[in-house]
Amino acid sequence: MLFKSQSLASSFEKASISSFFFLRIGLIIVLKNDSLFDKLLESNH
Repeated sequence: MLFKSQSLASSFEKASISSFFFLRIGLIIVLKNDSLFDKLLESNH
């Protein structure tokens, strides 16, 4: 049981690291496409 909880914690840690990595990639893409983001905001208003 203890081993199972440890493996679950390690897999959760890997998942959180990968999701943080994807969030950073998404943020970089948004910052690079700043003009595209502005156009989207203008079309919403």
